[in-house]
Parts: sequence; structure tokens; C-alpha cells
Amino acid sequence: MFEVLFPLAGTSVDDGATVHARNVAKLLGAKVHLVRVLESRRTSDRPTDPVDWMMKKSEAEASLARAAERLSDAGVETTQVLLEGDPTEHLVNYARQHQSDLALLVSGPQRGALGVSGGELLWRSYLTTLLLRPGATDGVEAPSSYARVLVALDGSKRAECVLPWVQMLAERGGGDAVQIVLAHVVTEPELPRLTPATD
Repeated sequence: MFEVLFPLAGTSVDDGATVHARNVAKLLGAKVHLVRVLESRRTSDRPTDPVDWMMKKSEAEASLARAAERLSDAGVETTQVLLEGDPTEHLVNYARQHQSDLALLVSGPQRGALGVSGGELLWRSYLTTLLLRPGATDGVEAPSSYARVLVALDGSKRAECVLPWVQMLAERGGGDAVQIVLAHVVTEPELPRLTPATD
């Protein structure tokens, strides 16, 4: 059985991304690991307010339960985990301990970035990742709705390990054909200068 790691961010994009988690899990016959990490950020020298922390913990547990219920209603097996501490460390360790096959990440609204935790997880976990756009998470009802998949390649064997997953996504999706876009960015070569450039 495939193991899919689905970190929840505790934001409004989680609900839409859960639809993707459901689609991918049904497509692959996978189990979804719902993981939420509460990060303690101290803005001053004062200790963390225990009441505020318990409220955050309750909200996190509720968001995990909501996502698990939506997935279970679709017949997807889930595991819910709430951790406290550094998100990157916990997610990387969890992925290794549970031998996750695939991670689902939603790009953040800020400049289309993944955020620190998402970027670190992407580079440190050596885990095949399906990156979702926040705007593309609503109203998706079937795996065949993946019309286009962008695959970034850099010429390395590590990058090419994602190709079987892309093929599986395209073949098992059914319905309309999935367009696979293979992208490789080549830097423009510069001519070496033997002497400093003149004015």
C-alpha cells in the first residue's frame, strides 16, 4: 500500500487540498497520513500563554478530524498525527519513519512560495512531491481533472525518479488525456574573459 504524507497548514487551503489528497489516495489505493505540526513561536521573553496554546491545539485537532472525516467518507484510510515543535524536523522524520512514498504540498499565497517548512521538506526529505496551487484546490472532483502536470527536471537521476509517478497519475486518472510538461532550465553560458572588461 502506498503511503501519502499530507501536512496540514491550518489555513483555508487545507479544505481544498483535502480533495486532492482524496483523489490521489483513491487513484493509488493509498493510505493518507494527516500531519499537523504546532510551532511554538515566542515573540518576547515571556513564556507561552498556556490557554492560547490549548486553544491552538484544539483548533489543530479539529482541523485534523475534519480532514480525516472527509477522507474516510470517501473510503480512504487515514492516520491523524498532531506534533509540537519544529515543523521541518518533524515532517522529515515522520516521512522517513513511516516510509512515505509521496508528499502533497500546497504552495503558499505569499509570492507563490512554499514557505520555509514546505521548501525544507521538499529538499531534505528526498520524497516525491505533488505540489498543488492554492487556486486549483476548489471544485476538483475526479483524478481526471488533472489536465496538466509540470515536471521539473535537472538532468539528475534523483529528479527522474518522479517519472513513474507521473506516468501512474496519467494512466490511472482515466477520462481526458493528461498533458505532461517536462521542463529543464539551462543557464545561458558565458564566455570566459582572460582580461577584465573594458569601459
